[in-house]
Amino acid sequence: MTDVWDASLNNHAYTHYTPNGAARLDRIYATDDIRKQKTGVETLVAAFTDHLAVLLRVHLSISFTRRGRGRWYLNTSYLVDPKFQDKLKTSWTEWRKHVALFPSIVHWWELDVKRKVKILFTSEGTERNSDRTRLEDFYYSAIYDAIQEPIPHTQKITTLKKLKAKLIRLNSKHRQKIMLDMGEQDNMIGENPSLYHLIKVRKLQAIRTIKTICDDQDITYTETFDIMNVFTIHFRKKFSPIHMDGESASLLLNCELRKATQEMNAALNDPITIDELRNSISKGKSHKAPGHNGIGLGFYKTSWEEMKHDLLQTLNCMYIDGTILAR
Repeated sequence: MTDVWDASLNNHAYTHYTPNGAARLDRIYATDDIRKQKTGVETLVAAFTDHLAVLLRVHLSISFTRRGRGRWYLNTSYLVDPKFQDKLKTSWTEWRKHVALFPSIVHWWELDVKRKVKILFTSEGTERNSDRTRLEDFYYSAIYDAIQEPIPHTQKITTLKKLKAKLIRLNSKHRQKIMLDMGEQDNMIGENPSLYHLIKVRKLQAIRTIKTICDDQDITYTETFDIMNVFTIHFRKKFSPIHMDGESASLLLNCELRKATQEMNAALNDPITIDELRNSISKGKSHKAPGHNGIGLGFYKTSWEEMKHDLLQTLNCMYIDGTILAR
């Protein structure tokens, strides 16, 4: 076993500092085989400790399943903020003024509203991340100043603990999004994200990641490109046009199948009511099946009072008039 650090005259790699000097107390030992695969080693500043963190980079010749870029989906945690709710109400009032510019309310909903909803939530996330970064930098600067300030030790410890609590609270709010992927049994109302939730999300990602797959010829693939190719071929075959036998279709129609009565047809042709729409939305889970646009039921539940009439009119236009866009 040998130390992974490459000592030199210009790179001493001190990991522990005192008022009187510096030393390297930490060691990372590895076998010669791992050392040969090392690509770099360096020290990084770590918070709440007088030691530096040692970062070791190792190249492993192992095939990993790379996760592709995920789809954008709406962060419903913003909807809990009263300020953002007011911003959404104001924006929705402005968006409704553009309905007359589109051929139908379906075109307005699909081509204008959904796009602007995504822009609104994306800009909100960007603004919050920027504010969080600046505030985090301010807290770390305050910690550094508190350490350097010549004050009694007990007072310094109290100040550092307060700043540490603020940093934890700040990052806890930032990690609210991981709660969207939690099941109801793991998510309590008003609960802040913890290490348990973070580990749970990592495990869910590992479980959902497809690492091996077999094609129709029972050939196993482990590379990311091959796995995607097998899926593409499978779905291309699954959803390809199916040849229909006209004679078999006629025999099926001549069977004594139960026919819908006039009352049934009339009920099917009735427009969707506001109560039916409310019941359908309230039954579904907030973070399930967001669709290709990333907007899930949580958005409609939270913004129900502002958009219920527009949503009802849109669905009836699709259901009664048959105005459905290709997308």
